[in-house]
Amino acid sequence: MSALLWSAVGVCIVLVAAGLAVASVTALAFWRDLRSLRREVFGALEKLAASSEATADRLESIGESTTELQAALERLNASVARARILRGAVQDVRDQVDRILSVVPRK
Repeated sequence: MSALLWSAVGVCIVLVAAGLAVASVTALAFWRDLRSLRREVFGALEKLAASSEATADRLESIGESTTELQAALERLNASVARARILRGAVQDVRDQVDRILSVVPRK
């Protein structure tokens, strides 16, 4: 009976050692994956931070462009108003010239 008991103890020790080896390999693989994941997450966070800074810069330049466009639009509206006035004056002159030419005899 003692041989059977010792062989059972030996098998248990071998099984425990095998289980510890598998657990160690699994834990090591988990640790490596965790480090890799951490590197990827921090890399993605750095890219996100850089992208958000670039977006903030673009938004700032858009704000400046909007101000410039507003000023240009005001200048354009003033120019259009002047052009309408000048067009009206030209039309008045044409009307007067047409009246004069209608009175002057033609050959």
